[in-house]
This record gives sequence, C-alpha cells and structure tokens, in this order.
Amino acid sequence: MPDSNSTIEKSLSNSNRPLIGWFHRHQEILWWLHSLYALILGIGMMWLGARKFAYLRIAIFYISFIWLSGAGPAAFAAMSYRSAPSQPGPEI
Repeated sequence: MPDSNSTIEKSLSNSNRPLIGWFHRHQEILWWLHSLYALILGIGMMWLGARKFAYLRIAIFYISFIWLSGAGPAAFAAMSYRSAPSQPGPEI
C-alpha cells in the first residue's frame, strides 16, 4: 500500500498550481522566516516596553488589530469551507 503522505506531496508538487507547489517546496524555510520574524517582533516589544511604556500599548493594539483582521476572516473562511457539504443532498 503506498504511503498516503508521499501521494499527497506528489500530487501537490505536480499540480497545475505552481504557487502551492512553491510553498510546499519551501515550507521549512518559510517556517524559519516566520519564527525569526516573531522573535524580532518580541524583542522589539520588550525594547519598546523598557524605553517608552506608553507606546507599547499602542503598538500591541496595532499589531493585534492587524493580526485579527487578517487571521479572523481567514479562520472564518476555513471553517465555512470545511462545514460546507462537498455534494448537495437530494432535494425533498
């Protein structure tokens, strides 16, 4: 029986969607870049909190708003996509 993960990887890398294939090929480096970005952002927040505490509240609010405005709709779309039936049932 073939390994299901290798079948999925082959189908994604050979698909007609080159952008998805590119993301799958560079998944590890993208995670490293994401981790580096989060670390630098955390260090910046600590530095800002030590220097100008009043600005820290504004920066946290601003970053939270940006994150929620991007992640919120994406999570809602993913939930509605998963809950939608793949094929419509018979009409009664």
